[in-house]
Amino acid sequence: HHGTTARRRVATFVARRLRLSTPRDTRIMHGASQSKRLVVLYALVVHLVFVYATFDVYFQSPLVSGVERASTTIRAPAKRLVVIVADGARADAAFTRDSTPHIQKIARELGRWGVSHARAPTESRPGHVALLGGFYEDPSNIMKGWQANAVEFDHLLNQSTNAWAFGAPSVVPLFSDGIEHVREFMYDEALEDFAAANDHGAVDTWVFDAVCEVLKTPNASEVRALHKDGNVFLLHLLGLDSSGHAHKPHAKEYFDNLKIVDDGVKRIEAAFAEAFGDDGKTAFIFTADHGMSNKGAHGDGDPGCTETPLVVWGAGVSEPVSTISHSCRGSPDTPKEWGVDASTRCDVDQADIAPLGAALLGFPPPRHNSGLLPSTYLSAEPSDLRSSAAIANAEQLLALHELKAERTAKQALNALFSLKLHSDMVSVPQLVATYKRYAENGAHASATNVAGIVSRACLRGLTHLHKYDERLLQFVVVACFASWMILLAVNLLPRRKYDVEVDSPRGPALLCALIYGAIMGAILIVRRAPPTYFLYFGLPAYFAVGIANTLSVAKLEIVSKQGLFATVLGAISAFIVAETICAGFHDRIVFAFAFAFGAILLACFSIVLLVRQEFVNALLAFIAAVSTGIMAPFTTFSVELESNTAMVIAGLLASVLLSSATHFLLRPLDVFQDDRKEKKQRWQPGQLVFLIQTSIACVTSVLVYVVDKYQSDKLAIPKAVHACAWIVALVSPILPVFSPARTLPRMVSVFLGFASPYALFSISYESLFYASLGLCLMSWMALERGLQQPTSVKSKMYARAVAPGDIRHAAVFLFLIDAAFFGTGNIASIASFDLSSVYRLTTRFNPFLMGGLLMLKVLIPMITVAAAFLAMLKLQRVPAFESYLMFLILSDIMAVRFFFQVTTVGSWLDIGSSVSRYALMTTQVVTILPFLALADVYTASLPINGRALKAKRA
Repeated sequence: HHGTTARRRVATFVARRLRLSTPRDTRIMHGASQSKRLVVLYALVVHLVFVYATFDVYFQSPLVSGVERASTTIRAPAKRLVVIVADGARADAAFTRDSTPHIQKIARELGRWGVSHARAPTESRPGHVALLGGFYEDPSNIMKGWQANAVEFDHLLNQSTNAWAFGAPSVVPLFSDGIEHVREFMYDEALEDFAAANDHGAVDTWVFDAVCEVLKTPNASEVRALHKDGNVFLLHLLGLDSSGHAHKPHAKEYFDNLKIVDDGVKRIEAAFAEAFGDDGKTAFIFTADHGMSNKGAHGDGDPGCTETPLVVWGAGVSEPVSTISHSCRGSPDTPKEWGVDASTRCDVDQADIAPLGAALLGFPPPRHNSGLLPSTYLSAEPSDLRSSAAIANAEQLLALHELKAERTAKQALNALFSLKLHSDMVSVPQLVATYKRYAENGAHASATNVAGIVSRACLRGLTHLHKYDERLLQFVVVACFASWMILLAVNLLPRRKYDVEVDSPRGPALLCALIYGAIMGAILIVRRAPPTYFLYFGLPAYFAVGIANTLSVAKLEIVSKQGLFATVLGAISAFIVAETICAGFHDRIVFAFAFAFGAILLACFSIVLLVRQEFVNALLAFIAAVSTGIMAPFTTFSVELESNTAMVIAGLLASVLLSSATHFLLRPLDVFQDDRKEKKQRWQPGQLVFLIQTSIACVTSVLVYVVDKYQSDKLAIPKAVHACAWIVALVSPILPVFSPARTLPRMVSVFLGFASPYALFSISYESLFYASLGLCLMSWMALERGLQQPTSVKSKMYARAVAPGDIRHAAVFLFLIDAAFFGTGNIASIASFDLSSVYRLTTRFNPFLMGGLLMLKVLIPMITVAAAFLAMLKLQRVPAFESYLMFLILSDIMAVRFFFQVTTVGSWLDIGSSVSRYALMTTQVVTILPFLALADVYTASLPINGRALKAKRA
């Protein structure tokens, strides 16, 4: 008894110190008394499991480990293969008439051409993996930022006898490290600078010079290596990517860089002819790892990013004649302004380049290849070249399918009793015999055609096996979501005063869970299921036990007394808000309609209050209606942001004006009843902090103008200017903690503290959006305060019990924080790598630093919303922990919907967006914790309900 009493006292002390709620809020989860921190830890772990479930259900690794390299009878037409990758080259730019005269002449007269279609993420590493390894990026590499090999895989440089790789230090090591016969040549990282003042073509010239030096080497051993068969040369050209980031892909500088590339290709072609006596045994492939969107970014599925040039010529390559049926990717229209022959166009998927390159060297496709050989690109001589290469492609894919089927039969849960192959695989044995017979009889065209049919059937069969357990896993993951949300909901119920301590889970629920766990555990062990499967199948039972034990101590009899109707109505309204946000994830203009509708409702509410003669609240509702209406247009603006320095500065000055009006006009009214001026005080506290913050905002405006001026004039940005920008970005968010611990001055300080860093990241109308968001948040808090019911002086100091109407706070917070995310962009714009936002802080290429800065730009408005939310909860005396649980439930409802919308078919923009929507919503439940933690730094000292615990009233 004494131990129980002591534990209860400790729980009471901790809860009060954290200002989360009253002592009764020590929650019962899973049948045992748990602290709030442990509940948050549960939420963190559970949602990390939910995020990872996407990979198990939809995006398992495409690699089939342990497959042997296929045998081949290809007679190698080329002794050496030169792969030229123009990083960031768009197909429309490279093929526009006279942009690359030499390359276009080759496409018209000597070789084959087409558009290579890349897949998102359109970044350098995934693109190189596809065109050199023949498969699309392993999903596990997301965790390494596409910068390191998550798994070992086969590729053209690995297959080669000798290889030479030239280019950027961020790309070359990915395909040379650990391979003894690959020589690497890289320039200094300092040259990877995308500042407008730089000569971006210099890095490409460096590569061309380095290749020529290697070909002229006097080293005898290198000369012998150069003259061996099966050599591969990789030339990575970064200039176009840097130029596109700095000037956009339609700028003169970008096309000037294309001319440098074109001249360099001509120079390299001549250098190989000279080095090898023009023996006609060199094959060339010119392509790109990804393109560039109109705004100078890449990473998403924008056509400018996915459509890249492909020109192939030299040994073993067909002349520009008609294409072979089913060998190309569709029959797209070719723009008239392109300087190539539309009749000879043959588009491919990016992974198709790997088996093509292997065939030119007489190699089988890389072991993990999933590309289809574009036989149109291969020469008709020798007569068996196309057929032998197509058969090698089919044999390699068939070996992958056989190994995958064997493993699926042993491990898939749906194959517990039998394995069902894809229907297209039924006829494959006969087709294999057919193409072998055709090849033996010299009917090479027919053999090529049938081998292509087998290859496509194997790809469909591999996809079928890859998704064998998909439906079952979907059901189980949704069961995890549902049981988790029910558990959260029952933990919102009041409970009996002396039943908060339950020693352990017990009763029939526990018995059923143990029986279920034993059966499922045995099945999963027998099927050698991954460890995560035990979580997916076990969590619903675990949560069910917690639900049963929590309900056993809940005061269900008083639920009706608290207003069941109000609870249901609030839940329905919150669900409508969640569905609106879901629609907004698909089309951000939905937020515009939602804000407009909210403005109309608030305006009508203002009229109602006016009729009731509540004049102050009517004015607050009208201001809220105006501020909500101002937010509506932003999600109708284009996400293709064009640089507009004047608009950035105007937005920052609008933030200063709003802060000044609030500070000098609204603060004396003491709206939140915690900022009364003492009679002996000449000035209210916080004036110095406010003056410093406004001064920093003015300095930021000057920095924005100066940096943009340097960029437009193509001058190097002084290091001192970047240093000043870093000082502003680091110091400004710290100043709010020195503002008075009073609601209005603290929130104004927080808003102004992030306005300057956000302006440094802004390109166009973003800073105006931030100013409007601040007005909306302030009017929301003021209106909630005006409508708040008064309470006794004593109870004003403490958080109250959760009420049905409190779900609106979580719903509004969820809406505003997602509106802050989509206010200046969408899923695609967030996924793309637009570097214009970081020019004022750095121009040196560093993917992790730049990615972090771009993410910070996205998060700043969300942090401001979180601070306003926590401050509003204190004003309303709403328990923060219960509000967080409501937020989790609403977010998870949206996450379930997005989970079913994840797709692996359709356009790659659709696929990438579907994954991003689910990942953003699921991780939002986790990432909201740092937001709230950071916001709590600013709001922890704020008083509850307008009266500080230690405040001294006049």
